[in-house]
Amino acid sequence: MNAISDIDLIQKFQDDELNEQELATFKKRFEQDPVFAKEVKSFVDISATLQGIKSYQNKQGQSSSTPYRLYMRIAAVVALLILSTVILFNKFGQKSSQELYQAYYQVAPWPSDRSSSSMIQQLYLAGEYQNALDKIEEQVPKVHTPSYFYLGNCHLRVGNQDMAKAIFTQIAKSDKSFYQKDAQWFVGLIHLKENNPSMARTYLQLVIDGDGKYQQQAQELLKDMNGL
Repeated sequence: MNAISDIDLIQKFQDDELNEQELATFKKRFEQDPVFAKEVKSFVDISATLQGIKSYQNKQGQSSSTPYRLYMRIAAVVALLILSTVILFNKFGQKSSQELYQAYYQVAPWPSDRSSSSMIQQLYLAGEYQNALDKIEEQVPKVHTPSYFYLGNCHLRVGNQDMAKAIFTQIAKSDKSFYQKDAQWFVGLIHLKENNPSMARTYLQLVIDGDGKYQQQAQELLKDMNGL
């Protein structure tokens, strides 16, 4: 962000000095750039405050040796530089997508009430995910079955992230699967790892709106993602 050049641009907008093309570019940037939008709002607020001070001084018969336009520009520069510092501070204090993924990801636990497929269970709990994956694929599990969910987990653990995402996405869209909400959580995490916070938020919100075991974690992660 170049605060000084932005001030010149915002000053022209405030004084209605932008041509049609410049105004269209200005509005588009205002809608798409949250930092620039904050700059504009800060400048407008400062302008309104200083205008109020000037009006009060005029009513009281007071005068200032500093031209109003210059005074406003100096105050705006200071305010926007402070805003830039705050934004940079927040950015450096913000965890990256990868760091958040590492902080929140945990392998899905094997359910205590599943007594079938004991060989797969033993392999999974032992961390032998490739062998467990091979055994599950031999069964050709359907989307709504628990085995399909754990197939996705095995793929994720052995580094087949795209395959894991595809499997979890199928489950996340299946109303028949008991693991729908769990799958939505893992799809959200994978999107986060891929530095796609918009899609991550979409799936995390689905988890929050449901009633699964990852609901609280999804709420906390969304808060931690603020600024991404």
